[in-house]
This record gives sequence, structure tokens and C-alpha cells, in this order.
Amino acid sequence: MRILFSEALPMTRNIYLFSILSAASLFLLSSCAGSENSELPESVANLENLTVFPSDPEPQFSIELTRKQRFGDMGDMIIGRISGVQVDQSGRVFIADDSNKQIIVFDADGHLIELLGREGRGPGEFEYIHNLVLDDNYIYAKDFGLHRVNFFSTETLQYVNTIPLQVEGEPQDELAGYSPSVFWLSTHSDLLVRFSQPFGRAGSDSGDEERYDLFYKITQEGNVKPEQVLREKADFVLVDRTANSVSVFGTPFGAKFKLDTTQDGIVVNRSDQFLFRYYDHNGTYQRAVYYPFSRKHLSRETALQYYNNENYRRAARSSDLPENWPVVQRFMSDDDDRLWISTIIDDEDLYEWWLLDNSGELLARHLLPREQRIETVRNGHVYMRIENEAGAEEIVKFELDFVEIE
Repeated sequence: MRILFSEALPMTRNIYLFSILSAASLFLLSSCAGSENSELPESVANLENLTVFPSDPEPQFSIELTRKQRFGDMGDMIIGRISGVQVDQSGRVFIADDSNKQIIVFDADGHLIELLGREGRGPGEFEYIHNLVLDDNYIYAKDFGLHRVNFFSTETLQYVNTIPLQVEGEPQDELAGYSPSVFWLSTHSDLLVRFSQPFGRAGSDSGDEERYDLFYKITQEGNVKPEQVLREKADFVLVDRTANSVSVFGTPFGAKFKLDTTQDGIVVNRSDQFLFRYYDHNGTYQRAVYYPFSRKHLSRETALQYYNNENYRRAARSSDLPENWPVVQRFMSDDDDRLWISTIIDDEDLYEWWLLDNSGELLARHLLPREQRIETVRNGHVYMRIENEAGAEEIVKFELDFVEIE
């Protein structure tokens, strides 16, 4: 095992940085230095090529965030529930609208260009539209109801084909009973698909066994490649079983597995630790970075406040709940392979965003209201989902300008 304790070395290359809102927002209570190896969680300390960073590095730049453009003006039409956002190199914005079952395309100046797809079960149509993904040639969107991915040309903005996500071929036995959930782009236009195992009714399984999600590549023809890419512990969920039914629902306080792809490979995180593991596109482990982080306490009374449904409350009362909130709320990579990570802090109205470079070094921290959701960072701009004056959601583009901190 090789563990490197970083001392937040000065940067030697040109890079955009996202700064701290104020020095007081740098809130971390635990730390880790060279002699503190014994304090690392066992699951962290056993990793090869692990870099452990200190908890209090200082940002090097401040940021001026200038509102430049909104994307939401559709005349008499209104954007419904936004379920995905992507931006291409020319600045066009693609918005998945699950209410209207279509992908809305705007140019960089906010003008409506095209509507892709519609409600239905035919080619290029959607029952549910989620999980929007973009590459140089295509825009992909998953239909959770029909277990398939429709993709459209980014050049012509026309429907191209549909990728079925049913399991066929060599790994069929291992994936028996599993259902495809989210997907990401991998190499050679393959999709990296997460397969999740359903829960049984009361008596059909114990409910106490550890559950794992499986990750495989699927080609554009819908063929599942036989090599398993990843096997990861499933998300924490609450389960309410009866003799005739089973209800499964996620929680805001349970640990979740998170993944994004970069140019070099795959980055994964389990949200109860500030630990990011890096793999190549075939799932071969490369390295990991870790920051100590003080987690917010979770009481059962607080957990119950999130549910009005009595079945959910019954499950929450009878389940073993985590003692603390997760560390990571969500994360994404930008077009420079930096990581943007929203962390859960004591203030229930804010997330503290961390920006890490490709080596894992902290570049900046910034507080944002929880209702201002960063969807993507592309072309030197941050794209946020924000509620407008009328109460409707829209996407707003902010230009980033950086000033070196003296």
C-alpha cells in the first residue's frame, strides 16, 4: 500500500478556480497528516495509491460570477420538470423536460431551436425522460419506463436510433433479476449501465444481506459486453414489506453510490465519505484521494420529519438508520476533468461546493443556496437550475472570472 499525504502544493499550470464565498465558510473539523495514518477508516487505509489531503488548504483565487443568459423562454409553452441538462462546445443547451416528454434545445443566446422527441412508445418517443448524456455526435436520453435509450444527432437534431437495455448475451445469468437504472458514456460510444437488484416481498428474502449494483457496458446495438466493469454496494434505502407488496424508497440521509466519467476513465464516490476512487474505462483501479470531513449528526426524529406517508414512517422507525448525514450530496466532472462536489454542512439552507483538480487537490470552496443547483460546468460557464419569479424552473448561465487572492 502506498499512501501519500499531500501538503497542498502550489499549482504550476493554468487552471480555472472556483473560490470560497468567505473565509468563514471553510468548515472542517477533522484533519489528517503524516503521523495520523492510524486514524484513517480501514476501508480508506487499505487502498493502494491513496493520497490523503489536509482538511484546511486555502483557495488561490476568488471568483466573480456574472449572470449572462437564461434558458426557458418558449413563448406560450412552459418548461415542466427538468430532469437533465447538457451543454455542447458551441454553447447550445439541451434540457430534458419530463413533464412534456421531450428534449428542448436552445442556442447559446437563449433562442429556442428545436424540440426532440414526444410522448409515446414509438421510436424517439418517451414515457419518462431522464439521464441526459452528450458526446460530440449524439444526445442520449433514457426512458425509465421502457428501459431503453433514444439518441439524436447533434448535427441534424434528428432521431437516430434506440438502444434497448434488456440483458442479452454472456452476462445474462449474473444479471438475472437486475434492472437497468442510470447510464454514462464510456469509450467507443458504449454506454456504461448500472444494473440494480429488486427487493422481494416479505419472506422472499431476509432484507438484511448486503446488496450490490453491477456495471456493464452496452453497445449502441444493445449488446451487453461480457466483462463486468464495476461491482459496488447498493444505495441505502428504506423498505416496507408486507405479504403482498414491497415498497422501496430512497432517503436524503442514506449513503449513496455516485459516479461520473472523465476523459481518462471513471470516478466513483460513496457519499458517506469524502473519498474519490479513480478507475480506467474498463474498471481497473488506478488511485484514490481522501479528505477528512466532520459529518453532521442525524437523529431518528429528524429522519421521520421527512415523511408524511405512514408506510414510510413505519419503515424509518424500524430500520437501522445512519448516525450521521452523508458528506457528499452530489458531484460532477467538468470539461477539464475537475470535480465539482456539493457537501452537506450544518446550515440546512446551503451546500458547500468543493472544486478539486485532476490530482484531487482542493482548488476552492463556495457556498450556494440548496435551491440553486449546478447542472453542468462547460466552456468557462456554470449552468444552474434556478426558480424564476413565476415559480417555474429555468437554466441560467453564469460567466466565471477569476482573481488571484493576495
